[in-house]
Amino acid sequence: SDHGTHVAGIAAGDYDTAAGRLKVSGIAPRAYIGNYRIGTNPTPGLGLDGNSPEIAAAVEQAVKDGMNVINLSYGEPEITPSRDIVVQAMNAAAAAGVVSVVAAGNDYDAIGAGSVGSPATATGAIAVAAASKKNVIAYFSSVGPTPISLELKPDVTAPGVGILSSVPRREGLWETLDGTSMAAPHVAGAAAVLLQRHPTWTAEQVRSAVVSTGNPVSSPKRK
Repeated sequence: SDHGTHVAGIAAGDYDTAAGRLKVSGIAPRAYIGNYRIGTNPTPGLGLDGNSPEIAAAVEQAVKDGMNVINLSYGEPEITPSRDIVVQAMNAAAAAGVVSVVAAGNDYDAIGAGSVGSPATATGAIAVAAASKKNVIAYFSSVGPTPISLELKPDVTAPGVGILSSVPRREGLWETLDGTSMAAPHVAGAAAVLLQRHPTWTAEQVRSAVVSTGNPVSSPKRK
């Protein structure tokens, strides 16, 4: 998967890897990566899609496997949280001590405010918006509040425009992509580094540290 490989490289790609004339590194080099395949349904125009039961099962398996951080660069429109089994799985993972990081969504330009998708709507998850290199929130990055639960999401912003990372060899090894999918693994990698330094911290303590110590970002000029 080009998407999954790109996300994994951002989170934990090897330090100082040559990418043409550039040197690149994941946020948490040498972190152990668990790979859970959730996109199994070919969908015209979208590629491989996934069903909520498969995604929730993958989250639960990651917790059982002892993963410290879950990154989910995946999403869909919010439904009532009590009926959303993926949101419930993400909240349960956080309650079990696993840091849950989710891409906020790329629907601002289509929907506007209230466009943050599930499961970035989960109260226990860190929902991540995307910013450009100029420290400005990307025009496509979804904005809260969440449409049904009215949560104040996203929680934090990370680089998500023009991100160079790994892709499969058949696609040329390297590619530059945009999206909150690229922003989320920056935060997932940061969470892994924090847990290495503070192994006794709870998921909520990691979330608090990430959210409360960031620098301000600017809003783009909206039409």
